[in-house]
Formats: sequence, structure tokens, C-alpha cells
Amino acid sequence: MIERAFARAFNARNIGALVTLLAPDARSELAGSGFPPEEGAGAIRGGSFEHLLEDEGLTAAPLEHDGTSYVAFHAEDGSLDSLAALTAIDGVITQLRYHTRWHDEAFVDAIADATA
Repeated sequence: MIERAFARAFNARNIGALVTLLAPDARSELAGSGFPPEEGAGAIRGGSFEHLLEDEGLTAAPLEHDGTSYVAFHAEDGSLDSLAALTAIDGVITQLRYHTRWHDEAFVDAIADATA
């Protein structure tokens, strides 16, 4: 399960391990935002990974809901802060789709309520 490996690397704050989980041409997008997608492992490393790792209070854990697997990011108080839906092919992540409270609050709240 790639979500478990992602959460383990994230919690260790090991950006190198996170990047090794990505396909070279991986794509990352932030649902509900006007930000353009990040194209390629290097762009993701310097973009969303750097940004996520700046928040030292976030912890990650795999989460399953309605047949979809996510990486759930929890704030220090235990509340669900954001989610990442990962698409993997041959054991590497080809796409990340982030859902955050800032840009997709209704979605994150619905998952938080359903999994509480």
C-alpha cells in the first residue's frame, strides 16, 4: 500500500524517501484551488512536499473511505486537516490530488464526519 509508505516517509520528514515514491513524470494538483498542477517529481519536491513538511504539527496516516485510499493529514489537535488521494502504477505514485480545508472544506469535512 503506497499510502502507508508515503505516511511513514512524511512522518519521518524524509523528503528524499517521499520523492523516491514518485514516478519521474508524476503530477500533483490541489483540488478547488486556482493553482496550476505541479508536473514532475522535481516540481512536486520543491512545491507541495516542501510546503507540507514546513508544518511540523501535521502527521500522516493511511485512511480508507468508500473504497478509496487516502493519506490523511492530521493537525496537532487530531483534527483532519487535509487528504491526498494517490494514484500509483507499478509501485510508484503517478498522481497526487490534495484536498485541503482551505480549498475543499466541504469534502474534507464530509470525510472527517464519515470516519469519526
